[in-house]
Amino acid sequence: MVKTSLVDKYINDGRILISALDKDGFLIDTAMWFYSEELDEWQLIVATPLVDQVGLRETLKRAQSIIREMTSISLSLSDISILSPHSNLINAIKSTVRRSKDVILKGTVANGILVNDAYIYCVA
Repeated sequence: MVKTSLVDKYINDGRILISALDKDGFLIDTAMWFYSEELDEWQLIVATPLVDQVGLRETLKRAQSIIREMTSISLSLSDISILSPHSNLINAIKSTVRRSKDVILKGTVANGILVNDAYIYCVA
């Protein structure tokens, strides 16, 4: 999903997927679309304590099984990055945005990390 702007369809698809992950027990800590200038692509980033509890591989397997069942969205596992809530990026976002929903960040430096563009669904 390489593009320079995030369109409403992807924002809505991300919201649907995050809701499905949450219902499956993912305990979403932080969820956002994050634009990587280096890769020239948007990634849906989901931070969940499952990564610390059961490991990244098992968490990715669970996410993949949920995504496969969702025919109404145009996202795949390659569009998603799953992180620990304790990762550097998530800590940087939390230092800037606290307990918020539907926040847009553009050209922000958070804890030394440049956030070119991000659409944040939620931050715990």
